[in-house]
Amino acid sequence: MTLRSRVSALALVPLFALASLACDGKTAPVADAANPAPDVAASPPDAAATAPDAAIATADAAAPTPPEKVTSVEGITEYRLGNGLRVLLFPDPSKTTATVNITYMVGSRFEGYGESGMAHLLEHMVFKGTPTHPDIWGEMQKRGAEFNGTTDYDRTNYYETFTATEDNLAWALDLEADRMVNSNIAPEQLASEFSVVRNEFETGENDPNAILYERLLATAYLWHNYGKSPIGARSDIERVPADNLRQFYARYYQPDNAVLVVAGKIDPDKTLAQVNARFGTIPRPTRQLPTSYTVEPVQDGEREVVLRRNGDTQIVGLAYHIVAGSDADYAASEAVGHLLASEPSGRLYAALVKTGLATRVWTMQQPLAEPGAMLFFATVAADKPIEPVKAAMLAAIEGFADPANAPTEAEITRFKSEQAKDFALLMSDNQQAAVRLSDWQALGDWRLMFVHRDRTQALTPTQVGAFAAAYLKPSNRTLGLFVPDKNADRTPLPERPDVASLVTDYQGKAAVVTGEAFEATVPTIEARTKRTSVGGVKLALLPKTTSGNIVHAQLVLHFGNKQALTGRTTAANLVPDMLMRGTTAHSYEQLRDELTRLQAEVSLDAAGAVPQPGIVTVRIKTTRDNLAAVMALVAEILQKPSFTEDQFAILKTESLAQLEEQLANPQAVAITAGIRKLMPVPPDDLRYMPTMAEAIERIKALTLGDVKRYHADFYGASNAEMAVVGDFDAAVVEKLVLDLFASWPSKTPFERVPAVYAANVGGLEVIDTPDKEGGFLIAVQSLEMRDDHADYPALLLANYVFGGGGASRLNNRLRQKEGWSYGAFAQLFASPIDTFGVFFGGALVNPANAPNAMAALLEEASLLIDKGIPAEELSEAQKGWASQFETELADDGQIVDKLVGALFLGRTLAWEQDLNTKIAALSADDLKAVLAKGHLKAASFGNVLAADQKKAQAPAPK
Repeated sequence: MTLRSRVSALALVPLFALASLACDGKTAPVADAANPAPDVAASPPDAAATAPDAAIATADAAAPTPPEKVTSVEGITEYRLGNGLRVLLFPDPSKTTATVNITYMVGSRFEGYGESGMAHLLEHMVFKGTPTHPDIWGEMQKRGAEFNGTTDYDRTNYYETFTATEDNLAWALDLEADRMVNSNIAPEQLASEFSVVRNEFETGENDPNAILYERLLATAYLWHNYGKSPIGARSDIERVPADNLRQFYARYYQPDNAVLVVAGKIDPDKTLAQVNARFGTIPRPTRQLPTSYTVEPVQDGEREVVLRRNGDTQIVGLAYHIVAGSDADYAASEAVGHLLASEPSGRLYAALVKTGLATRVWTMQQPLAEPGAMLFFATVAADKPIEPVKAAMLAAIEGFADPANAPTEAEITRFKSEQAKDFALLMSDNQQAAVRLSDWQALGDWRLMFVHRDRTQALTPTQVGAFAAAYLKPSNRTLGLFVPDKNADRTPLPERPDVASLVTDYQGKAAVVTGEAFEATVPTIEARTKRTSVGGVKLALLPKTTSGNIVHAQLVLHFGNKQALTGRTTAANLVPDMLMRGTTAHSYEQLRDELTRLQAEVSLDAAGAVPQPGIVTVRIKTTRDNLAAVMALVAEILQKPSFTEDQFAILKTESLAQLEEQLANPQAVAITAGIRKLMPVPPDDLRYMPTMAEAIERIKALTLGDVKRYHADFYGASNAEMAVVGDFDAAVVEKLVLDLFASWPSKTPFERVPAVYAANVGGLEVIDTPDKEGGFLIAVQSLEMRDDHADYPALLLANYVFGGGGASRLNNRLRQKEGWSYGAFAQLFASPIDTFGVFFGGALVNPANAPNAMAALLEEASLLIDKGIPAEELSEAQKGWASQFETELADDGQIVDKLVGALFLGRTLAWEQDLNTKIAALSADDLKAVLAKGHLKAASFGNVLAADQKKAQAPAPK
């Protein structure tokens, strides 16, 4: 995806990662919602579009006509209802969840003059409810559903994933059928949502990469809406009339312009009947949809754009016009991007990063309905010259078309292998596949996803070289100075392919193998799980047949002690990255290629299920047939690293660049300041959180010798836990652990470093982040308790009501009611071992709204603490908490994490089930009594506000 190529209605502020409390110089960033560039300006709304010809039929309407089967490809079957709605069913009995995803074939490409951002704004408004479903956020939380809505150039989609029950499925289908035509789009609701969308806009404005991306496309496109971001212009967001939005809604949110995907644990026949009963009564509209007719002319010379904003690193970007996603040449365009920018084998990577000219390179593109663009970027340190980077980029990219630089068979094979792995993993997860179908349907037909896969696997070096020669040329470039050229070499104008002819009678390949119908409950998980020990490794093994024969594994190593680890946390943070950069048997590039061949995802980080120093966690996802080879490769990575000077220099440069990019980022500096309040320890303490500037200096002082010595002194499997969940043979895994890890002892004895409670200092800390449109505020408090404290269940539920869910009080106040924040959250955590806990809340804000938002956060916290929670609200929260836990149990990735953490603690999942039982049994009086004890005190919160203080003094936007 692109940097700002998709905007979302759901606040995506990630929860505070407590495992980072002990990390040195690494802060979990808060994600910015992306904003894309729209396309063809559609004709303005007309009177016909406002006619209420799409209202849901009344109860006495005639029964809908039976659905018609259209086609079936690789386990996905398409039906069409009498009103034109396309329905895709993707059953997977191995899941315990289901996903409903509805996609409307309208995005920012269809917006008229003065209406930029309208498709995205409408996406927000559709969450405001209907007369039948007035509180959609609350309904989602009550059922523990994962949900979102996203707007792109060519489509808008909404999905929800939930525990697969008949009641939940009926609710989801009823909700989507209802809000297809009955959504509330009232002026007063629109007025409050303006500020939320504007806050989302401002959050994206903080990211120089995202803004440069927008400016490049705005310069590359003269007329087409792909040159505009789907987030829209600030003025349009603030001024679009509600009537215009209703007209847009009435025109495009119709059954004949939508595709419904239902995936997961479903009965296809029953589901299709339910879909037809709910959607089939919506009449087919009589209006004719407008067509896009604007065609971007062939670019006729080099273009340049310069962006000047606050930041700490330089960025070079290049944009080239390419074909539509349905074009046969699109697969070649992706291959070109991979061959140039992938790490570590890419040609741009070799020319810029390995030579030290740049700290990072990357490429961005996405398949679009009409001819799109591919972009290349390089990050350059502030003290390095930028002109050599420009020259090297142009030489590598536009020199790619030279026959002397033709792609090799090995490069194309590597690209195809990675694409095949990614596709296989996608199809093993029907939730992701259901949503991905939205993107391809927006190009004309969902089956293009499979057509594109086939085209990718059929690629030849000749095809890739021909594409580069046709499109990667100066006259098609947006970057530098304009240079007159009397003999301009023009790029051919690609036409939009005829999608119908491409997919007619397409059969595809064999459907993905489905797994067993495993009921993911604590009793069934515990009954199937085998716990044992092999050497110093404690094992939890949960074998079951899974879709695509996928298996998840996690290995956690514990090592060192307070005395031995002191002063070495910076090295600890870089060792995992260095381990993944080559072994004595495999170079960095060979290692990446081998993981691709084995269809494996492997990651290492210096944190674990229980936050403490002296931990490394290895996460593995692969297939049954490849598990043994992947585990052997992981053992090689851990035990036989190469630790080369060149890779250490690159990693050090990349780490410094990442920290320097965060120096003026409001989210990063606010979160760092909050952690420092919770952990007020001296700089030589293992648990000390350095400032960004301190972390930079620590990394500058680090040597390769420091990293090597850390690995030699501490790494080993004398104290370890491993959990495996999915399609595997338990006896085989036990033998592998014995052979690979039992004889790998840790040199230094392990002694856990405890977390120590210290009361935080209250009050407000203000941090100035000049020239940043968005700000970030947080409130923190230390807690003197463990997770077995009698009051812990009540505090967890209170936090869930306050800020832990999408329909939380904090989100309802700051986002839904006041419109001050795009996203607000709160998290509460207590250690299972030490008397140490934290509360952490935060929100994205406009600087001028920050004082009001902070006051509202503290006011809501005080109301909760002083007055408790009414019985009805408490009951709904308990249902949402329980449903959320059910959803977690259906995710093998989360189960493996729970099992490995429980091994360290000497627990089973029954402990967490007992915690949930205690939460379910709480009464309003119980909760009020616990809150009255003073564990949480709003007056004691340590508060941080990071924002542009000049903007904070300006009048609040209306």
